[in-house]
Amino acid sequence: MSSGTPYTSGPHILEVDAPSNGDEECFQLRTPHRGRITAIKVEQIAGADTACDFELFSSRKACPHDGSSLSSESLSEALEGPRSAYSIFGTKQVVSGVAFGEYNSDYNFRNADGTSTNPQRYLYIALRPAATGAKQFSVTFEMTVSQVG
Repeated sequence: MSSGTPYTSGPHILEVDAPSNGDEECFQLRTPHRGRITAIKVEQIAGADTACDFELFSSRKACPHDGSSLSSESLSEALEGPRSAYSIFGTKQVVSGVAFGEYNSDYNFRNADGTSTNPQRYLYIALRPAATGAKQFSVTFEMTVSQVG
């Protein structure tokens, strides 16, 4: 792992109200515009315990967080390439009743929406709970960031 300034993004408290099993809800997270994720912690903190898939994206186009829903066809038209190209680490899962923790990670990221003169300081997380109803999740990322690169 390379050196850099340590940075903690979170805890982000995210509220999901899944009307049906497996529905996806996206959230915008304030982060540096580029860096390396060194640890991930996702924990359900309220609501009936359930498993929950989650995925982190580098573009708002891959994970619209404004309440709009896109079909897979319109999503592929909005993106420049497959949605997976914007995924930082693929799908991971919180097991029902157990906090997810991954430490000693090494995931590089750079926000795909910004430019070098107008960097966008966000990442986007999709949560897909396996059961319906209101739930809250706490999401924290440990990162290293650098002014160079």
